[in-house]
Amino acid sequence: MKRHLAFSLWIGAAVLLFAASLAAQEFSLQGSNEARWADGRERLGTIESAKRYFENRLNMDLYFDRLRFGTRFTVLQPSEFGQALPRTETLEKRFLEYRSPDESVRLRAGDFYTGWGRGLTLALVEDINQGFDSGLDGVLASGDFGPLHAEALSGRSRAGFLGLVREAQVNGAHLAAGLPFGLRAGAQVMQVLPAAASGSYDESSTWGGYLSYDGSSVSLWAETALEAITGRDDTFDATYLSASWYGGAVGIALDYKNYNYFRYGSGPIGAGSIYSQSVDILPFHSAPIVQREATSPLFGKHPHIVRYEDEVGVQLE
Repeated sequence: MKRHLAFSLWIGAAVLLFAASLAAQEFSLQGSNEARWADGRERLGTIESAKRYFENRLNMDLYFDRLRFGTRFTVLQPSEFGQALPRTETLEKRFLEYRSPDESVRLRAGDFYTGWGRGLTLALVEDINQGFDSGLDGVLASGDFGPLHAEALSGRSRAGFLGLVREAQVNGAHLAAGLPFGLRAGAQVMQVLPAAASGSYDESSTWGGYLSYDGSSVSLWAETALEAITGRDDTFDATYLSASWYGGAVGIALDYKNYNYFRYGSGPIGAGSIYSQSVDILPFHSAPIVQREATSPLFGKHPHIVRYEDEVGVQLE
């Protein structure tokens, strides 16, 4: 009932905004459409199976003065190889956003994404190719006040059809400050509350902070996060360090990671994506993988599966 009411309010707001736009003649409408289709067969030994899908995503944004209303209409049939999924048609990603004249203040109600630092504490992202979406439906507020940047959020995640994301309530705040001599520091906190439905996450809190330096030829980054799970005595943590130097035609980059997040276990049986095996941690964390080849599709889709609950690595380029 609440979702139907929220949807009705969004439609009402869109209609009013569109009517006001027509009256003032100060509106713009932007849109984009992406369609993907594949059809083939795969043979494994003596077994042959069909592999086909159809996807279509229509994005629409209506601008009026300092307001923006956006939505996306999605058709999936089905969108994941090997999954017996019914045809899906949804009106999703609805949001209403306000930006101040100088762009220093931003208020958004509805679906949103954001990231803090390198993502050790929080990074909300969507990966359509993998069927992964950790975005939230709620309220996001951010502002720039001189050297300070502040952001606060409260929203609810949606359970994905592959089991990569479960439903939960997420609250958080982030504060960053520009410092003298090219330094920048930030601190953040995230709270996750389980949804009433079974299969959600445990209640948890994550605190994090980072310090960075950006010089003419040298860049440094250090970030850490501590994760506490209600009912467990252990404290889980993650650390990421990076350094880079550029001089003429030569550049050197060094990355180090040490991740010990709490592991919830694999998603429900039938989640056919091997990607699900590497996101057993909270999907609202999205720490750097460090190994560059992990995203290369040339020889294999996942040469290295990052185990975020027990992973140490270093790379020099």
